[in-house]
This record gives sequence, C-alpha cells and structure tokens, in this order.
Amino acid sequence: MRGNDGVISFGFKLFIAIILMVFAFIISMVFGAAEVSLHDVWLAISTNIKVDKVLIIREIRLPREIAAIFVGAALAVAGAIMQGITKNPLADPSLLGLTSGANLALTIVIAFFPSANYMVILVSCFIGSALAV
Repeated sequence: MRGNDGVISFGFKLFIAIILMVFAFIISMVFGAAEVSLHDVWLAISTNIKVDKVLIIREIRLPREIAAIFVGAALAVAGAIMQGITKNPLADPSLLGLTSGANLALTIVIAFFPSANYMVILVSCFIGSALAV
C-alpha cells in the first residue's frame, strides 16, 4: 500500500478508483425517477425478461451509464494529451482556441440557419473548433 517513502502506490490508487467507479455505476443504475432495486438491475443484466423496470434499466440507464464511462475516459485522455503537448498542467480547451472556434461556429449557424437541427449544430461546432486549432 505505502512505499518506503510513505507515498501511496499508483496501483492502490487505481484499485480504489475502480472500486469507486463500480460503486457509482451501481448507485446510478438503482436511483432515478422510477423505483428500481438491485435485484431488478441484476435481472436486467443477466436475463432476457421484459418487465417494465428491467426495460428501463436495459434500454435507458445502462446505455447512458456505459456512454458516461467512455465519454469520461475520452475527456481524461484528451485533457492529458493537451497537457502533454503544451507542457502546461493547467491546460484547458480555451488555451488552444477550441472553445472560441466552437462558439463562433455556433453563433454563425444560429444566426444564419435558425431552423438547424441538433446534428447540424454539433457538426458545425466540431468544424469550428478544428479550424480554430
């Protein structure tokens, strides 16, 4: 757990972080607008029955939580890359102009195409931030 110099090892910190992530995952699957128990979560993951509570978990909560894990990991990797490239531990998207480019593209799309759908706005913000970098 602790090394010779009194510092907690990386492996132990990683283990604790994984345990906390699993605990948060379970809590987010159980708590919500619909009353769901741990047994319902287990049924949703392990069986193929079609009960309302199980469908809520399988169709709404489980994909949302898995997406949250992957998006969080992608944001962590992107932040680490940005900090490594700039050699700045406080690097953020505004440092490279990502935020400003996305905001400019968003403003242009909303001003000239007010009926643009969500996908058009998303793609234009992506292109704006890529051009700004």
